Amino acid sequence: MAFKNKATIVQEVILALRQVPGTGVQLYAEDIINQSVQDAFDIAFSKHFFDEYTEWFNSAVVGGLPTDTTFITDVVDIADIDKVYRAEDNHPLTKFPTTNNNRNKYNRDRAGTTARHYDSNPNSHTATSSASVIKIQPITATDDIDIRARKHPGTIGPEDIIRIDHLYMRYLAVWMYLSDDGDNPDAMDKYEILAEDRFNVITSNEDDDVIDMDNRHGTASLEWGHC
Repeated sequence: MAFKNKATIVQEVILALRQVPGTGVQLYAEDIINQSVQDAFDIAFSKHFFDEYTEWFNSAVVGGLPTDTTFITDVVDIADIDKVYRAEDNHPLTKFPTTNNNRNKYNRDRAGTTARHYDSNPNSHTATSSASVIKIQPITATDDIDIRARKHPGTIGPEDIIRIDHLYMRYLAVWMYLSDDGDNPDAMDKYEILAEDRFNVITSNEDDDVIDMDNRHGTASLEWGHC
């Protein structure tokens, strides 16, 4: 299904609200609905790693910190990290479990050059400097790493294409508007169900199969039938 720009989705939300019975929902303001669409996008973005907003980064690691400037600039929240891999490995690093583990002791006892975990970097994106949002453990690791992370586009303008299913955006924005209005709980419940069902549909089509990364297995020649 084709993506649509924000202005079109706003008009679809207005049209949907006109179909909802009750006086309260008729008194809409386009600027409020515009914000509802932005809020709906932010919620959808934080809920799932949509391919259209997800990128791969490769970075060297120095002192436990990724150094790739594009990654440092584009990814500012650890919640936007999907997977971190050693560059030569297909098994993701685990997030360091800080609640019940002494990170300092870990670095003293397990110092080495192999990246094993990642963790949040509390010194990232301060008022005076920017650094990676994640830190690799142990901090002596020297492996290059590959990172899959999402990049938020910021405030979406009227003509900007929202690269998430427009029906999901519409249902979610209508539900948010009705939630604030509060006068029509039945319609609110309806659009909440529609939004959740649509989310399940669009994410069920994603392929999460694991492919063979072992080059020793090779691949069959496309011309084998002509031998």
